[in-house]
Amino acid sequence: SMAPYAFNTTTSMTLGVRRLLKYTVVALATTASAPTLALAATSSSTTAESTWSVVRSVVEELPAGVQFWSLGDKETTFERPAPVVLDEHVLGDLRSEFNFMQDFPASVDESTTFDSTSRSFVAAIPHGHVQGGSGLVFDDAGRVFHEKNQQWERNNAKPPMPIATSSQKHYKLLATTIQKYGHMYFHFMLETLQKFVMLKPHMDAHPEMKILSWGSAWESAFLKKLGIDESRVVKYEPYVENGSDIPGVVDYSADALLMPTPSMRITPSREGLQLTRKALGVKAAPVDQRNLVIYATRKAETSRRVGNEAEVLAALERAVEGTKYEVVVFEGMADNLDETIELFSHAAVIVGPHGAGLSHLLFAPEGTKIVEFQFVRDPPMMFWSAAAALNQKYYLLPVPDSYWLQEEMDVPAEDVYELVSLALGGSRETASSDCPAGTYSTSNKCLPCAAGRYSAGGNVACRTCLPNTFAHEGMSECTACPAGTVAWLPGSKSVGDCMSPKQHFNMLSNIEDNLMKLNKLSPVHFEAARCALI
Repeated sequence: SMAPYAFNTTTSMTLGVRRLLKYTVVALATTASAPTLALAATSSSTTAESTWSVVRSVVEELPAGVQFWSLGDKETTFERPAPVVLDEHVLGDLRSEFNFMQDFPASVDESTTFDSTSRSFVAAIPHGHVQGGSGLVFDDAGRVFHEKNQQWERNNAKPPMPIATSSQKHYKLLATTIQKYGHMYFHFMLETLQKFVMLKPHMDAHPEMKILSWGSAWESAFLKKLGIDESRVVKYEPYVENGSDIPGVVDYSADALLMPTPSMRITPSREGLQLTRKALGVKAAPVDQRNLVIYATRKAETSRRVGNEAEVLAALERAVEGTKYEVVVFEGMADNLDETIELFSHAAVIVGPHGAGLSHLLFAPEGTKIVEFQFVRDPPMMFWSAAAALNQKYYLLPVPDSYWLQEEMDVPAEDVYELVSLALGGSRETASSDCPAGTYSTSNKCLPCAAGRYSAGGNVACRTCLPNTFAHEGMSECTACPAGTVAWLPGSKSVGDCMSPKQHFNMLSNIEDNLMKLNKLSPVHFEAARCALI
């Protein structure tokens, strides 16, 4: 039921959390009776400073005093087919890269199943707290809520625990939408917005309730569309400067804290995406009006700009020549949300480099084709998973010699033409005879393999060089880096990409500097991103 919460709050007794040395997991008893609608007072005394009770499922464990509302049946699993690619070997060749942040098919004939399902709910926690970059939730009764998907279990072996705080902000009624990376556009749109939708009925019933959010600039348009007054948003700032290298931690607490179902990071559920679409009033344009090839540019961004964008746009124009389709360049984010939703409702194809612009597939109809220029060093395949959840078709263009914070990348324009042509219903035009080594067959001719790729001959697509090797344009094989050097990226293009240990260290230090700059632009610790990247 979506019935709003009936509060019977008591005077808050806030907890000065001590630094913890260890914790234990306690299996809490499950009761058969449904929780009452009144918030029972709970003791603010804690367990011993080295011991916490860990709640892993509010719905299954029914912890004492915690109320919850089920918002429907358990989320469903769904299949995520392998992407359409030009090089049928690339999924296997770069298996370790593509599988870093998600379970990804190893060949074009495979699929993987989204099975990180949970039951959607809103829980009310007496004397609750929110803390840290991942939005850790705990209470005065010494319970830590490690709900499924709240943390990034894939590469965090040990979830966070409460630590000593530098300052505290307290509220009577507070709802939290905080998860790690929620300040970033994709994560806000596809993972956080659904939480606002779940919490909206409770906010409507309790005008005094505040809602905790990262407070990024682009939130305003979405909250207005959902009918949530911005004055009720508390900007989450989990860390505070304290004059040391390690920032202080801010504790957000409330007499009653509302926590909605966490969303799976990188790969949100189908039900969560559909919930957001419905709340935003997203509707597909009639089939005969879906005639746009929308290119999501990053020309104004600080990373992953397409260096040869003029070539890429020319390739797109060539792909739609003589058809009913029209190329539209979409810049930035949803400055005018209604216009953006309307634009993407007419999409036949959405194409562009990995980044915020592709997040607008959320507004596109079923059957829309998504063509992503993806960096090849440990890429997060969120748009592949989201496309499958939304019944869209995903096409992958791996960009040689590329990584997440790279300022510019050169995208093979001929690959763009071929993939978009296929997405629009065309077929590959190969040469009438096998092509010689170092070339590949396309558009009824043989073209040289781009730098970072190779072909032994007769191939319809060139393969990508593995790390620690490189290839110039038109190579039949990749060359190993000289002894004592390393080429960090798949698709390295020259011996200059083979670095000595000192050069490699300096490059990683530069990346860390960029991450530190990113950290200063947001309150999120850079450590997890640095570890994931390096």
